[in-house]
Amino acid sequence: MQQNTELEARDHAGRRISLFLLILAGILILFSFITFPVRYAEYDIVNVDRVIYRTEKEEPKDTVDILFAGDSLAYFDFSTRTLWDTSGIASSELGYKATHLCDTYATLATVLQRQKPRAVILEINSFFRRPGVKMQYTDGASNHTKDAVVYNTYSDLFPIFRYHSLFRFWTDPYGKDLGATFHGFVGVDKAVALKKIPDDYTNKKKKKEEILEENLVYLNKIRDLCKAHHTALILVGAPSPVNWDYGEYKGTSEWAKANRVRYIDMNLPEYNDRIGIDWKTDTYDEGDHLNKRGAAKVIDYLGKYLRKKYKLPDRRKDKRYANWDNGVAAAAGEEKH
Repeated sequence: MQQNTELEARDHAGRRISLFLLILAGILILFSFITFPVRYAEYDIVNVDRVIYRTEKEEPKDTVDILFAGDSLAYFDFSTRTLWDTSGIASSELGYKATHLCDTYATLATVLQRQKPRAVILEINSFFRRPGVKMQYTDGASNHTKDAVVYNTYSDLFPIFRYHSLFRFWTDPYGKDLGATFHGFVGVDKAVALKKIPDDYTNKKKKKEEILEENLVYLNKIRDLCKAHHTALILVGAPSPVNWDYGEYKGTSEWAKANRVRYIDMNLPEYNDRIGIDWKTDTYDEGDHLNKRGAAKVIDYLGKYLRKKYKLPDRRKDKRYANWDNGVAAAAGEEKH
């Protein structure tokens, strides 16, 4: 009798677990259907729209002299704040974390309808990262490669895992919870030293790495877009021992020469020596991104080049640029890590 009771209890528990799993699967399927981006599956509509909204809110038409674009290396390493404080150059940062080149093109195509910058500074890291999630990815400072197979399998079955960020678009459509920035730039105060320079960072014999075909399509579109708007395109490799190597430099350099596009790679010894990056004090995540100290050094060098090349005016006394002065106060809440 006791044995039958135990069997019935186990059977009842099993049915409850099965019912719970069925309900959970149903909920995942429902929300996957709701969040699946039918019209915008190719790029990240959330971050693209947030960046566009910020520029429209903060930057009046025809006031931006320089646009910075790219992924998190642009987002953290190009200090629009320092460029304004030291030179009065009005610049705007369009980069964001994990931005793909198709995202950058979509953003630029909209922003260039309102702004007439002298140059677009495009950071190169996204040239070599495959768009979409079916890829292996690194976790930043440790450069440890994770296996994305399980994630991809479950996100194919339940797209909610892939597109969960769209929930935030409904509750916080334009990133008000992201913290204050200075025209898109996020500065980080802390320093976490790079323990060892990766071998690939100094290996000049590394084989040339081709720009990924799907990224090349959008790089060419960005080139043509800049030409159509009479805006110079400048490629920049931001200092990053974790992300950069000579193979990527060779692939980017080949495209730049073929297309007559200026390419400044700050990872090369001749640039790094001039800029003076100290990997003990100028990075906040062991050589992946720069902190505010490192970003200020990068923009100090780049700003001198831009001022000389394009004879950019000092806008600090121009009343039309009050938003940049106001932004200095707003940026007191810059992101801390």
